[in-house]
Amino acid sequence: MEKWTKTQLVILGVLLSAVAAGSVWAGGIQRGGVAGTISIVVKNEVDNVMFVNENVDFSIGETVFDVLDKVADVEYKFYPGIGIFVTSIGGVNQTGTTWWLYYVNGQLGGIAADRYGIMDGDNILWNYTSEMP
Repeated sequence: MEKWTKTQLVILGVLLSAVAAGSVWAGGIQRGGVAGTISIVVKNEVDNVMFVNENVDFSIGETVFDVLDKVADVEYKFYPGIGIFVTSIGGVNQTGTTWWLYYVNGQLGGIAADRYGIMDGDNILWNYTSEMP
């Protein structure tokens, strides 16, 4: 069995807390429903580098993860019942002290990115950080 890093356990705890609080709909995607355009920024706060800063069109039912996958090279792990945990963007891998977190309209994503539906006008930030959420 794979050993979980402290970072993975912390983020898993955040996701499980969101599930326990009822912020995840039983069927999967929480939000969305119409097509539109969002703004996405992908930045490495640790090295002060911006990878992506653009507007992206999306279709009905697409998620935060879907849009990220359109604009960047992404690696991830899938956890059944929880969703996708992003482990690398643009070749920048998580470590025991740094990780990728996403925010929608300034709020930390409380569920897996593949379960967070997007809405027209959303502002998505993927941030590589060493700061705890």
